Amino acid sequence: MNIQQSNQYLLQSRWAIQLALCGIVIIFLLVSGTIVLGLIPVYLTTNDVHSSTQFNELSFYTIYSSDVIYGRFQTLSDPNDLSSQLTKNMPDLSRMKTIPGEFLTATPSNKQRRQTSDSASIACEGSTELTGDLFSTKNMIELPSTCHSSTCREKYLMKYQNNIRKYNHRLNVDMVLDDSVQSNIQMAFCAFSSIDPNERFPSSACKSGTSRYIYIIDQDANFFQFNPRTSATTLITSLTCSTTAYPYSMAVQSTGTVWILFTDGNLYTFDVNTRQCQATSYVSGQEGFILFGMNFINDYSTNTELLYITSDTSNPPFRLATLDITILEISIVSYYNSKISARGELTKTLDGRLFVLFEGQPFIIAEINQTTGKILSQTPQNDLRYASDASNFAFTSYLSQFFIFVGDQTYTDIFLHDTRSKTTTNRTRISNGIVGSGVSPCL
Repeated sequence: MNIQQSNQYLLQSRWAIQLALCGIVIIFLLVSGTIVLGLIPVYLTTNDVHSSTQFNELSFYTIYSSDVIYGRFQTLSDPNDLSSQLTKNMPDLSRMKTIPGEFLTATPSNKQRRQTSDSASIACEGSTELTGDLFSTKNMIELPSTCHSSTCREKYLMKYQNNIRKYNHRLNVDMVLDDSVQSNIQMAFCAFSSIDPNERFPSSACKSGTSRYIYIIDQDANFFQFNPRTSATTLITSLTCSTTAYPYSMAVQSTGTVWILFTDGNLYTFDVNTRQCQATSYVSGQEGFILFGMNFINDYSTNTELLYITSDTSNPPFRLATLDITILEISIVSYYNSKISARGELTKTLDGRLFVLFEGQPFIIAEINQTTGKILSQTPQNDLRYASDASNFAFTSYLSQFFIFVGDQTYTDIFLHDTRSKTTTNRTRISNGIVGSGVSPCL
């Protein structure tokens, strides 16, 4: 072997050694990396593990129907107490927390579908027979740290929702609202929602928040606020709409505008906030109507309100009609299909039904088909026996109850008729002759 061949051999050997060393280093790094990655979970702290599982929870919303009217404008004073009442009958609460929300302003339409004034709606899973505002709660379920699959999560969701359906099908709860008076409220399970119902049910345009009152007017044009819980009556103002006539009947729009009929047949509007009366261009005597009882009914098909009126003894035969407040014209609906011949005052229930209180011995509460004028039912009030055509009276629906104001020019007896039990009790007597009444969420 010559020197040139020797040098070439040494050069090739040097390259082979270097390549071998590089291969060994690469293998060492791969093995080391695998070992390190495998050891990382061993050295994680306990807190680090919890941080990845502590938010493993489910949340959903439960919607209840109630017999509360205009609840959105009132404040729940003790949410914790209500939470305890809503869960007191529930088994296995170790993983579920219930947070009471608020009332959602809503009125019912057909087939358990409840519709807000802003046309948002929700369908109850079944009939609840409660026609007041909806109430929502937020429910949170803490899941086990190992429960990540959709099957596992669905299992827990169905378990707790079925418990709510079963144990909160019907409830009586005590609520303290913003007037500091404890009220017994009926609630019933309606439906579940995966999103906050407050996003589905926008707030009403009305914010003033005193809708828990009934407004009444006496024959001397004194306008009062009546508290249906305490029976307290507070004078707001004395109206000066007319100097020659007296109030005969009153109706209140949902917007808060008060419509007042005077004994000369003239119709006025009254703004409670400004205390101002405004004469309308209504022409008395249309279709023979001069004096009449009245009340507003919502027409959900057109998103408007109709003023329903019922004739009095000055213009028989007795019939039902509507007064279009836009053009101030009367249209006859129908003659009553019974032998009733008496003055009446109208009111509506939260589910849109029309009722009339007919004067007589005894007074009679009757449900009327607002399309045909057919009298669907009659409930005599045997304790209400006042002289016909000589009494002042008014009639208003509040929650699931009717308030009846009846007396003469020197006093008014206030009766409460419970529509569930069909019983009527005498609440109190005041020294004013009440001739009109009404409620509104905007007053």
